[in-house]
Amino acid sequence: MGQSPPSTTINEDGIGLPFIQGNAEFGARNPSPLKFCTDPPKQAAPGAILISVRAPVGALNIAHEQLCIGRGLAAITAAGVDPGFLWHALAREIPDLARVSQGSTFAAVNRTDLNALEFSIPSPREQRKIAAILSSVDDTIEKTQAVVDQVQVLKRGVMQELFTRGLPGRHTRSNPTEDLGVLPNGWTILPLVDACVSRGQYGANVAKKSFRPGGIRYIRITDINDDGTLRDAPVGIEAADADGYLLQTGDVIVARSGSVGKSYLHTDAGTRHAFAGYLVRFVTRPDTLLPPFLKEYLTTSMFWRWVADRQRVTAQPNINAREYGQLPVPCPPLDEQRRIVDIAAAFTCTIQTCRAEIRHLQQLKRGLLSVLLTGELRVTPDMEAA
Repeated sequence: MGQSPPSTTINEDGIGLPFIQGNAEFGARNPSPLKFCTDPPKQAAPGAILISVRAPVGALNIAHEQLCIGRGLAAITAAGVDPGFLWHALAREIPDLARVSQGSTFAAVNRTDLNALEFSIPSPREQRKIAAILSSVDDTIEKTQAVVDQVQVLKRGVMQELFTRGLPGRHTRSNPTEDLGVLPNGWTILPLVDACVSRGQYGANVAKKSFRPGGIRYIRITDINDDGTLRDAPVGIEAADADGYLLQTGDVIVARSGSVGKSYLHTDAGTRHAFAGYLVRFVTRPDTLLPPFLKEYLTTSMFWRWVADRQRVTAQPNINAREYGQLPVPCPPLDEQRRIVDIAAAFTCTIQTCRAEIRHLQQLKRGLLSVLLTGELRVTPDMEAA
């Protein structure tokens, strides 16, 4: 089990052993230390499995070098078992560990909880084969995620160019603007409220006791992922609570408190959705601003700089509907907006396809964990030779 070292032994100058306090420094497989410790009370050897023992319980990484570990972690070193097999065996036990942690005052597990874990251990040869099979799935997931990361970086760069220079070859002149810097000739800038059919509308305030399975999906800030998609676990509310707050195709909602600036474009015409009180709805004028164009603008550095500037003058991280209405929005001709949206959609399609593949691989791995680590499906010598 890890232990917090004295603060006097911690530095950011690279002196001593790399110090990992908890899962905040975890990467896809190995941690990335930000601090160092000159007198480490607890250490993890290279190759040790690091497991988070405080919320969120069960996150895993592998120590790629000698580390000092804080009290948010435990280090597990394989003895008499293949390290790769143990890594996957632990991964299968994470849901049970999470359930154990819920009985604590705060989500955490201790040495006793970890020592109580039990595993079915096959022969060394079968351990290695099982680890190889499962690791191959992990490797494919990591490579696919790397494609997602690269496409996201490329998209951000391309969209920044499109929102400041316009379509390549279309513009020969640019004009300086007070709010958004230099923009292509022929683009106008409008306050968001002037590009919409009405002022921003706050969502419905529905108490948790009114939530129920099924019903009308109720979108809260926490239901919106950072990429603008919705998470998979909807909360339902009664039709009466949603009256006046149902989203229509093309509505854009944006967070006004907490995760200020997070946004979502509603395109699902087949399912009824209502939105919560800490979100603001904007309905664009069809002859001025296309909803997907606005949504893409709300992901640019231009928008996030505006959000940061607004938050500096308020005591709390909050931007209300009136303030959002003053957001300066670039409005190219509609045909150029459509073309920019099409380019963004091509990137988004690639990202979504890769993420769907990742979800499929994660589901495949869960199935393999279940059958391979319980002995339901055995890896025989014939299968290994094949």
